[in-house]
Amino acid sequence: MPNLSQLGRDSFRLTKHFSTGNETRFGIFGLCYGLPGNYWVRALKQKISPPWFDLLASNGYEFKILSCTDL
Repeated sequence: MPNLSQLGRDSFRLTKHFSTGNETRFGIFGLCYGLPGNYWVRALKQKISPPWFDLLASNGYEFKILSCTDL
């Protein structure tokens, strides 16, 4: 696996990342909102979209989210 090892050495690696949860919904929530996973239920009940999604949409961006699990 010398090519894969070289890729690891040459790549940009984030070594101080902390997950926002230990399951998919909390992890995805944290990536989108920048908040801990325990806020997921509140955001879901209040139907609050991620602010940066709103900003991008207001500037004409369209979204397509692909996943192997239900989001």
